[in-house]
Amino acid sequence: MKIAIRIFALGALILFSAPVAGEEPPTEFIELAVKLKTFQLDLLDKKLKNDFEGVYNLQHPLFRKKVTLDEFKFFDGQTVHNSLEMHPMHISGGSKKFKEFINKNKQKTDALGNPSPPAFKVSIMPGFRPKTKSVEMIEISRDKKLARVNFKMAGKAIFPPQIWRGFKLMDWTEQGTDYWEKVDGKWVITVLKHEATISGAKSAHIFIPDQTKLWDTMDFVAVDPKKLSSSAP
Repeated sequence: MKIAIRIFALGALILFSAPVAGEEPPTEFIELAVKLKTFQLDLLDKKLKNDFEGVYNLQHPLFRKKVTLDEFKFFDGQTVHNSLEMHPMHISGGSKKFKEFINKNKQKTDALGNPSPPAFKVSIMPGFRPKTKSVEMIEISRDKKLARVNFKMAGKAIFPPQIWRGFKLMDWTEQGTDYWEKVDGKWVITVLKHEATISGAKSAHIFIPDQTKLWDTMDFVAVDPKKLSSSAP
């Protein structure tokens, strides 16, 4: 009898604590998700236009204290907080000389000496031209200080020459996640380098202090952007 009562109590606990299918998130999370959707689409626009200053201003303030705009451009925006320390030129010549080199060579050149303007790498495929961009899912921490935003861009890309001889376009879709943090009342990017596939493994570089485990264990409220109003409150 006691066992039956315990089983019934456990079943009731699971039933009443489980999330209700289709349950709407609280209003304050929906309003915040509308804003984050706008911020994310604006960030993608800035990257596609190679607006380095605009993207740089959205980085974590502690990051901007360590990395200048020129250094951000030098690394084509793929900069983590310790890029200067880890770069081979720093190892061989010291960070001071490396910074001097960047300051003197703000206009990078390719192997042939031709100008090589900085450009964000928005895809692993060459010549990717997105036609559409969308926000697929928004997850907001319970304290409303952290957010994960999944996005998708679809368009055309150049078929890899290793596979197809000659010029050929193909349909291509890029998906990714940006991690946002609210600092001093402003939402900024807290991951300094997007998830990248390296030998089949994905890694996300989180700004120090390393909060990777925090992101994996924190409780988030998910908001489906498709159900959001197109106008911000």
